[in-house]
Amino acid sequence: MIYSNKTQQPLRQAVLVLSHADGFLEVFAERHIDVHLARVPVAYTLEGEQIADDLLELMLLPRYRDLYRADRLRKTGTTRPLLPSVLAQVKTTREVFNVLNNLATQPAEEEVVTWML
Repeated sequence: MIYSNKTQQPLRQAVLVLSHADGFLEVFAERHIDVHLARVPVAYTLEGEQIADDLLELMLLPRYRDLYRADRLRKTGTTRPLLPSVLAQVKTTREVFNVLNNLATQPAEEEVVTWML
């Protein structure tokens, strides 16, 4: 087991999942990490979602079925394409937050800026 030098705690294993615009997934991890990808059946009603969930659980191999619990969920995301407009919006939002954070750290005697939309 690998330990952190600072805390002497075991380091958590890292896994990287890349989602391509066409739905293709790539999973990167160390060789000793086993990965299983499963697709959830499509459902359009609450009852259908429960049936799809039950079916997925039955289709999983036992070693992965044991992981399929709410307390084991580590991250959620989407496989929707990352559009250039979304990237531009993220960049703009970060720039706005940086400006606002810089304003908050400036001394009170400096010019007061009023933001208007």
